[in-house]
Amino acid sequence: MNKADCKSILDYKEFPNYDILYCDPPWEERMTKWFRTKMRKDIGKAPSFTFEEIITKLGESAIKNKPLYIEYDIKTYEGVINRMESMGHKFAGVTIYPLYTKSQQAVLSFNTNIVPESNVKKISHSITEMFRKHGEGLTIFDPFAGIGITAKMVIASGNYYHGSELNPKRVAKLKTILNLN
Repeated sequence: MNKADCKSILDYKEFPNYDILYCDPPWEERMTKWFRTKMRKDIGKAPSFTFEEIITKLGESAIKNKPLYIEYDIKTYEGVINRMESMGHKFAGVTIYPLYTKSQQAVLSFNTNIVPESNVKKISHSITEMFRKHGEGLTIFDPFAGIGITAKMVIASGNYYHGSELNPKRVAKLKTILNLN
């Protein structure tokens, strides 16, 4: 069953039951600051968490023997690899994709031998195919759901999506994508 929570990653005592964790957390403190500004504009208040708290919670709460995928900035992803490895996650590989701009992003794979393919034009196709390789009917948990891009890929792969997003406006959009309204 698809689900959408309006909750911060830091509010979880432990993550909900999942088979795969896939997320696009803030890229360093600069993105955390951007998100706080967006929340202040959208709902009049902003969370006080730091990037360090977020990445620590992600590494500690992700189950060590279940696949973990992290979308991240190509310029600084090595630090995330080091951090996840220091918390017991086994690094499996990195896949680099072009973004819509001149920049690139990476998908870091941990605790699995299934790494997304890079020889495709669209990251969404590659990630959807990666989810399919794991099987169907699985629950993919995304603690940084955003506007639902990952949700669309999970549904297209024949799996279930459980997303969590702190911004209520984004949760409303996510619920529409998941037909939960």
